[in-house]
Amino acid sequence: MILLDNVYKTYSAGNTAVDGISLRIAKGEFVFVVGPSGSGKTTLFKLLLKELEPTSGAIYMNNQNIRRLKKSKIPKMRRGIGVVFQDFRLLKDRTVYENIAFAERVVGKSAKYIKKSVPQLLETVGLSDKGDSFPDELSGGEQQRVALARALANNPPVILADEPTGNLDPDNAWTIMQLLDEINKRGTTVIVVTHNHEIVDRMHKRVIAMEQGVITNDTAENKPIDPAILSKISDMDVLPDDITGEEDLGVTMVEAGTLRRLNLSKYEDVLDTIAKVTDSDTDVIDYGITDGIGAPSSQNGSSDDAALSQEQDANDQEGGDA
Repeated sequence: MILLDNVYKTYSAGNTAVDGISLRIAKGEFVFVVGPSGSGKTTLFKLLLKELEPTSGAIYMNNQNIRRLKKSKIPKMRRGIGVVFQDFRLLKDRTVYENIAFAERVVGKSAKYIKKSVPQLLETVGLSDKGDSFPDELSGGEQQRVALARALANNPPVILADEPTGNLDPDNAWTIMQLLDEINKRGTTVIVVTHNHEIVDRMHKRVIAMEQGVITNDTAENKPIDPAILSKISDMDVLPDDITGEEDLGVTMVEAGTLRRLNLSKYEDVLDTIAKVTDSDTDVIDYGITDGIGAPSSQNGSSDDAALSQEQDANDQEGGDA
């Protein structure tokens, strides 16, 4: 599960690239992130990889606040994320087999494991006969399939793909997306940043649209709730009586059988109750704080951000001294 809670990223020049984003991506989802240049997509991608630190807010990967990680723990975190880039980033002086084997070797896999695993990965991406080839001997589509196999090398629960079809012709682009779809069907969470609206429209997956650092649309909103789960919620006397304004709209939409994400973090105990009764991991109703993790940003304010920043600095120093 991936959760962003009221995340901001402001660069030193003063421009805010991510402006108070809160979103939840459930385990096993396939999500497209779209938007024009400068919309914040690349910054979001780098925040998830912990290549950048948020100015404020929290980012959770598998219930772990990655903002609190020591520097020494970051490589281990990244092993749980397979990354696919637009420009492939293959080692040109190594064969296809060696490119994939290298990704497994750096995390300590045995030679026996690698000898069995690499051919299986090549078969998964349809390149069983290309193990001895060098990247420059492959087409762009084949190179991207090698990059995808490398991203899968450590069986990561999450795949992040940054414009994976940007350098490919339409046929090869569609092949890559079909492979990502198959990987997703096996349980891997897939997040794709792309400008390719034709593929987005064709895939019929969740789409998060960004512009000027904010989420302007998310097709997960107004998603129908399973009638059985909705019935359980309707029988519960847990929805607060003091909801007003925009928050009323959220309750109205729940009662109508649809889902709308709102930041009602002060009702965290309500969400926990719903999660327990429906056994739904709060997928049915996402108010910005889920599964009881994270502190409501509206209650903590900037003092918590300052405290967290101090704690992170201390952790970073400890990691550097180690």
